[in-house]
Amino acid sequence: MKLLLDECIDWRLKFFIPGHDVRTVQEMGWLGKVNGELLNLANESSFDVFITVDKKLRFQQNLNQFRFAIIVLDTPRSTLEKLKILMPKLINLLPDVTGGNVYEIQ
Repeated sequence: MKLLLDECIDWRLKFFIPGHDVRTVQEMGWLGKVNGELLNLANESSFDVFITVDKKLRFQQNLNQFRFAIIVLDTPRSTLEKLKILMPKLINLLPDVTGGNVYEIQ
């Protein structure tokens, strides 16, 4: 699967998601893009999943218009150490995600 890590997530998290093509917003040259523009770029670039820690995203955008799924990583702090703990759950969820849906992992 082709995954995009939001800019608010430590880029090193990509190394804890084996077996997938994981890109960061930084690598794509999309730093500073507002959510609507960023999501449109991800959609046009055929990403399967957008991974973020932004819990408000689902209330700010019409997300079912996108071909990709959104996974929200919900931790008290979005440090690399806290996010790494969620990676087994994320990896188990990936085969079951469908585009236009939002999933939350705690």
